[in-house]
Amino acid sequence: MLADTDLSERSIAKMQDLLKSDNAGARQSAARTLGKAGLKNDALLESALKDLASARTEVELSLAAGKVRKQTDGSDRVASALADAFNRAHRIEERAELVSAMRATGEPGEKQLFAALQASNDPDEITDIMRLTNSSFHNDPRLSSAYVAILKRTDDEKVSEAAIFGLVMMRKSGQEAIDAALNETSDDDRLQRRLTKAARSFPANRSPQ
Repeated sequence: MLADTDLSERSIAKMQDLLKSDNAGARQSAARTLGKAGLKNDALLESALKDLASARTEVELSLAAGKVRKQTDGSDRVASALADAFNRAHRIEERAELVSAMRATGEPGEKQLFAALQASNDPDEITDIMRLTNSSFHNDPRLSSAYVAILKRTDDEKVSEAAIFGLVMMRKSGQEAIDAALNETSDDDRLQRRLTKAARSFPANRSPQ
């Protein structure tokens, strides 16, 4: 689909050919030109995914994630590519761009986002995801389930603390998830201690909102 543009059909065809190039500079230049012209198609998406896969610096990762967000087709393939890139992100700035792209990718992207959270062994990463998701997903059971799953599996108390903090920041839905987990029959004393600690983290003098 092509929006308002002054590019000739010949120029557009040339730019689209350059999108297939293995030369990152040429590919990115063509993508910028076509993007400014309002073009959105499979070739631009493929170019963005190539940039995402080849990104090595923090800036490159952020820029590539932004391109994928604009071109995403909502497919499982795009969601998986974003999840792979998320594993290479180390700062909240890159993670924010990738979370935004995952959300733009719809259900497949959200599924990968919650899976990344549930599998995380990095307390900083868990806290970053909490900051980037709790306002939008604070009533989503997938988010609270991911935090509880972390409490069940991790041997790292710092990771556990990050998951507890995430549940507390979910307020009412987080407390409900903790209460439900406490009411489940379990022989896991460590989990029960963690859930009890999480439950006690809520202010006693007011109901969470």
